[in-house]
Amino acid sequence: MKRASAAGQEAESLVDPVAAAITELVLDGTYGPGDRLKLSDLAARLGLSVTPIREALWKLEGSGLVQNHPNRGAVVRVIDAAHIRNVYDVRGALDAMLVEKAMDCVTSAQLATIDDARRAYEAAVERDDPRSILAADLAFHESIRRITGNDVAMEVMRSSFQLIATFRLRLGFDADRTREVIDEHAEIVEAIRRGDRAAAAQRMRQHANGARASLERAWSERQATAELQGRRKRRT
Repeated sequence: MKRASAAGQEAESLVDPVAAAITELVLDGTYGPGDRLKLSDLAARLGLSVTPIREALWKLEGSGLVQNHPNRGAVVRVIDAAHIRNVYDVRGALDAMLVEKAMDCVTSAQLATIDDARRAYEAAVERDDPRSILAADLAFHESIRRITGNDVAMEVMRSSFQLIATFRLRLGFDADRTREVIDEHAEIVEAIRRGDRAAAAQRMRQHANGARASLERAWSERQATAELQGRRKRRT
């Protein structure tokens, strides 16, 4: 009994790092939307037993990154246009609310941190490094969200970000959009600095709408390309 209990505790302690490792495999493109996440393959890749991997997959289903099917097992969730719209509707509403809450108590030091994050995004765009661009964008938004102390909202945002980030990395970045983001971040910072709550909230909603439109265009182009390739295959 002690051995079984110890094994269970060990598996439980591995759930978070294993979930992080699986997430990284999705983010780096090893597994893409719709791909099966076989327990045996993951166990061999990560050098672990299937127990913590199974628990990690259930945890990732809660975040929206994975779907567990009775017959197929776990798969990386497939994104469609409706999912993109829903994620960014939530993001726009929450970020607008959070920036107003943050402005109730933001300090000069916190504002400086936000501005540093803004500049870090610009630097990532200059390097044309997609993973750094994603990380810097998340850091900018979290530098604002964190001020509110609303852990529930932050967890919701992080969960939805994982799947969108996976898709964004697969599709790449539109240079015009990243330049727009630089300007939008600057407008958000300036509205916070002025203490203009209405403008800050409006800029956040516009920022989310712009991100949604960009990803929807990329998704539509991917779908059109896939359909064209499918028709060509059927002809041969």
